[in-house]
Amino acid sequence: MNFRGRAVLKKIVITILLLVFVIVIAVPPLTYNYALSLIDDMPDKSEVIIISEKEIWAENEPKANRLNFNSITPYWFYKWLVSAAISDSLLWGNIDPYQNCSLMASKIAITHMRDTAADKKTNGMLWWHILHSSLSVYIQRNWTAEEIAIKYGVINS
Repeated sequence: MNFRGRAVLKKIVITILLLVFVIVIAVPPLTYNYALSLIDDMPDKSEVIIISEKEIWAENEPKANRLNFNSITPYWFYKWLVSAAISDSLLWGNIDPYQNCSLMASKIAITHMRDTAADKKTNGMLWWHILHSSLSVYIQRNWTAEEIAIKYGVINS
C-alpha cells in the first residue's frame, strides 16, 4: 500500500473512531430525554409524612447512600452493562451494577407509569424498561432523599 492509500485509510479509521465516540457519548442523554418525553407529566412529590422518612429510607434502601444517591446520571447504563458483562463472563460475583440505585425511586417510577398509562406510549417492553430506568434516574437526580422516602411511604400505605 502506498503512502496515499495509508493516509486515506488513516482518515477513514479516525473518522469511524470519532463517530463511535460521539455515538457512545450521545446515546444515553438522547435516550433519557426521549424516554422522559413519552410522559405527559412527572410524578408529584408528596407532602404527607406518615412516619419518619429516615426510617423509611433505612428499611427500604439497601444500596443507595442517602448522602450521594443523586449523583446518578443517564450514563449509569454503561456502568450497568460493564458490571453485568464482567460479572457474568468472568464470574466475579462481587460487582454490583445497581450500587447507588434507589429502589424507592424505581417503585415511584413504576407506580407513576402505571397510573398514567405510560405503557400506551411505549411501543413494546424495551421502551417501557428504558422509560422506567429514565424516570427512576430523573427522580433520583431531581428529588431529595426526604421527598423520595415520603412519596414511597405514601405509595405503600
